Amino acid sequence: MAFHFEDQVLDPSRRELSRGGRPIAVEPRVFDLLLYLIENRHRLVTKDDLITHVWGGRIISESALTSTVNAARKAIGDSGQVQRLVRTSARKGFRFVGDVSTPGATAEDDCRGLPSTRYARSGEINIAWQVMGNGPVDLVVVPGIISHIEYLHELPGYTETLRRMSSFARVISFDPRGRGLSDRLVDAQSYEQRSDDIRAVMDAARSNRAALFGFSAGAATSARFAAAYPERVSHLVLWGGLARGPFRSPELMEQYCASLLGNWGSGTFVKSAVSARQPVSAETMARFGKLERLAVAPGDLKALLHVSNEIDVTSILRILAMPTLVLCRETDAFVKVERSRVLASHIRGSTLIEYPEGDHAFWSGDTSAFIGDLQRFVSGRRDGAVAGAASCVVATVLATSIVAGKKCGADEPREQAPVDAHDRLGREMVQRYGGIVVTAAHGSLLATFDGAGRAVRCALELAATATDLGLPVRAGLHSGEIETDGSGIVGPAIQATLGVMSQSSPGEVLVSRVVADLVSATDLRFAAKGTHKRGTRPGLQVLYAASLRAMAGD
Repeated sequence: MAFHFEDQVLDPSRRELSRGGRPIAVEPRVFDLLLYLIENRHRLVTKDDLITHVWGGRIISESALTSTVNAARKAIGDSGQVQRLVRTSARKGFRFVGDVSTPGATAEDDCRGLPSTRYARSGEINIAWQVMGNGPVDLVVVPGIISHIEYLHELPGYTETLRRMSSFARVISFDPRGRGLSDRLVDAQSYEQRSDDIRAVMDAARSNRAALFGFSAGAATSARFAAAYPERVSHLVLWGGLARGPFRSPELMEQYCASLLGNWGSGTFVKSAVSARQPVSAETMARFGKLERLAVAPGDLKALLHVSNEIDVTSILRILAMPTLVLCRETDAFVKVERSRVLASHIRGSTLIEYPEGDHAFWSGDTSAFIGDLQRFVSGRRDGAVAGAASCVVATVLATSIVAGKKCGADEPREQAPVDAHDRLGREMVQRYGGIVVTAAHGSLLATFDGAGRAVRCALELAATATDLGLPVRAGLHSGEIETDGSGIVGPAIQATLGVMSQSSPGEVLVSRVVADLVSATDLRFAAKGTHKRGTRPGLQVLYAASLRAMAGD
C-alpha cells in the first residue's frame, strides 16, 4: 500500500520515493525512517522508537540520528526550520504531520490507516477480527496469550510489520475467545475451542485456505488446527513456539503464576517477554501495562496459563503434512532457541531459521530478514508443496463394535435385533456430534470427525447409551492420515483405529496418544491403559481410557 502526500509517493513494496512522478534517491535507512514516521503518523514517535525499529536497537550517536532525520526531511522537500511534513517536539520525538492518503486501500481503513474490527460467531461466542491488505495469499496470525487487535497497533513496530506482510498477503488477525475485544469467559478454553475460533474467523473472512502464522502460545494452537483441518492450511509458520508446556511440576507452575499475576498490568512482563538485551524504558512499560490490562484479567490469565502449560503437541507434529517453517531468535529471552529446535525436529520436512538478534515479539527490532523469508515461504512454495494432497486429510477416526454375547462364539452370528440397535444408535450419535458415518452395518461402525474432542464425546455417549440398553459396545479412536477414494476411506489411521478398538473392553472407550494430545477439554480425562500390543507407530505405543471428568457438585 503506497502512501501519497502532496505530490509525493512513498511505496513500501517497491521501496521507492517519488515526487511528481520522478524517483528520488534515498538511502535505505532514510527510507525506513520515513516509512516508520508515516505509518505511525497518528502519534508522536520517540527517539527510542526510531532506534529500536530503524536501527534494530543498536547503540547510535545523537548526531547519527539527527543526520538521518535531516536527510529524510531533505528527501521530501522539508527542513528543520520549516517542518512542513516532519515536526519535532523538543526532547520528546518526531511526528509526520502531512496529509496522507492511501489510494486503493479498502474502505475499512480508518483515518489512521488502520483496519476496522469485525466480529465472527464461533458457536455462542463473538470473535473480534481484522484484515489488512488484499494479497493473493491469506495469512492468519494466531496470537499468544496476550492479545488486543486494536491496542496492539499502539506498540512500536506492530502496524509496520503487518503492513509489510500485507504487501504480499491478506493478513487476518483476531483476538481468541476470552481475550482482547472477543467475548470474555470464566472457564478456561480447550484447544478444540481455539481451533473452532480460527475456523470461524476464516469463514467470516471468506478464506477457504490460508497460511497460519502461530506466534508464541499460538504456535501450538496453529499446529492443532493444521492437524484437524489440513485441507484449510496451505503453509504453517511457527514463531517462538514450543512443543510442550514449560513447567512439569505443579509447584513451579504455581510459582510462575504468582510471580506474573502479582505485577500484572504494570508492564513488567515486557522485560522477559519482549526485550532480551536492551533496557526497557518507562514509556514502553506503560504501553505494555495497558496492553496487559486490556488483553486479559488476572484470573482469566491464570486459567489460560494452566491450559497452555498442559499442551504437548509432540505426537501431533509428526502427522503434519503441509510445508512448515519454524522461526526463532537466538536471543529470545522468553522462549529459548532450544525449544524451537525441538519443535522443528518433530515436523518432517520442516525448515528452521534462527535469527542472531532480537526479542520474542515478531514485530520488534529488525524485521527485514524475517519478512523476506516469510514472503518467499508462503508465496514461492504455495503450488508445488501441496500438489497431490487434495484427497489426503488428517481426521479422528472412531471404530465401535458390538461384543458377541456370552453364548455366542467369536465366529458365530450375532442376534439381529442388538446389531440393528447398535447400527441405528451409532448413526444417530455420529450425526449429533457432527461426524461422518463411513459404514454402520453388521454391528460395526466406522466414522470420521474433524474435531478430536467431539469424536471422544460421541464415543463416550454412544458407549454409555448402549450399556443402558444392554448392548455391550467397545470403542477405539485414533487421529491420522486418511485418503478418500470416492467409495470410502483408506489409510494407516483406519487400521490403527481398529487395533485400538480391539483392545478395549465392553463399555470402554480407548484412544491413542495422538487423540489425547489433540484434546485439552476440561470435561474430559484420559487415564493411561498400558501399551498397544502392536503399536510401533508414533502416538500408538500408549493407549488411554477416556471418561468424563467429575465436576464439582456432581
